[in-house]
Amino acid sequence: IANLPYVPNDLVTSPEIETEPAIALFSGKDGLDHYRKFWQQISSLKTKPKYILTESLETQHKDLENMAIKAGYKLEKTDILVQLFRI
Repeated sequence: IANLPYVPNDLVTSPEIETEPAIALFSGKDGLDHYRKFWQQISSLKTKPKYILTESLETQHKDLENMAIKAGYKLEKTDILVQLFRI
């Protein structure tokens, strides 16, 4: 299960978001810097997990799916925030 930071640096969705530590929420211009590194790390594992659950914004789903495909995974299921990938 990966609940990495995924909020784009310049996106403030509510006043509450400004009370959280930035390192826990923000991940680059498009919000996917941490996930890029995550999928690269997954790609290099000798034994990969069979399933991976991630959380991201709906507008990031396609990019996240493309990263997963490059790592050898396919999208099994998605909803508003959560995606399930499988080898």
